[in-house]
Amino acid sequence: MRRFEDEDQSRKLYEAVYQHDRWENEIGPVVHGLLISEKTVVTRVVPTPASPLR
Repeated sequence: MRRFEDEDQSRKLYEAVYQHDRWENEIGPVVHGLLISEKTVVTRVVPTPASPLR
């Protein structure tokens, strides 16, 4: 589970990781070889005001 303060922070952190040379050339190809991408499901959770995830 990943937690971000807002969409801008999420976008910046994803760019910093997934557009980095090491991810693109070393880590990403290995990870993608382990995934079944057509079966991958990503669910965004939006916490309620009472949630401890806030």
